[in-house]
Parts: sequence; C-alpha cells; structure tokens
Amino acid sequence: MKRARAESRLASVEGDGRAARLRRRAARWEARRTWAGRALIAISFPLAYLLFMFANGDSPPHGLVRFVVWLWVAAVGAGIICAEAAWRNRFRLEHLRSDEPSG
Repeated sequence: MKRARAESRLASVEGDGRAARLRRRAARWEARRTWAGRALIAISFPLAYLLFMFANGDSPPHGLVRFVVWLWVAAVGAGIICAEAAWRNRFRLEHLRSDEPSG
C-alpha cells in the first residue's frame, strides 16, 4: 500500500533530465538492495546450520564459522548501504517539485 502511494507520487513528478536520472539511480539502488536481501537469505541457511551444530555440542571449524559470519555481516552491511542510498534518491525525487520555482 505504501509502495503504491510512493510510486504514484514519483510518477507525478514531471520529468526533465534530472528527474529521469534520479528515477534511474533510485531503481538501480533498489535492485542492488534486492540482491543484498537475497544474499542475506541465502547466507542465513549455512549460518543456521552452524548454530544448530553448536547447539548439539559439535564444534565446526572456527575458520568456517568466521567466514560465514563475515559473509552474513557483509550482506547486512550492503543491504543497509543500498537502502540508505535508495531512500536518499527517492527523497530527492519526491522533493524535486518543491525545489522548482512556482510561477
């Protein structure tokens, strides 16, 4: 619901070159955020398996644990960076109209 309202507001901004460029930039950052989210989901399964091994008293190799945790933290960090950049570009696009002089 919120996304549909945001898309309708974005569509209402008439497009000069700057608005089109901001739309493309926001779409690219959202695509990157989607990939970071998918990577996070994919990496969560091996992490859950390692946690299950720890719960059963097994000891997986520490190098493997560090590697999987590092990948998970990197995916979370990438998702945060992409979400912030997408939000920043959407904010600029939504407020582009208010920056234009009225007259």
